[in-house]
Amino acid sequence: MRSKARALVRVTSSTKAYIFLASFQLMILTCAGGVVLTILVIVPNWPFFNRHPLKWLDPN
Repeated sequence: MRSKARALVRVTSSTKAYIFLASFQLMILTCAGGVVLTILVIVPNWPFFNRHPLKWLDPN
């Protein structure tokens, strides 16, 4: 029983939604929501990413 519980913990959240609710549509929406959330966090040029900018050498 414990090995099954450990295996379920390792499964991604989108797959968990499919396993527990048996809904392919919910699994796809959960996965797409995770991708969109990740893009919203990573892609914009947030000010805290530029707090300590790197000083590059001149190309000479």
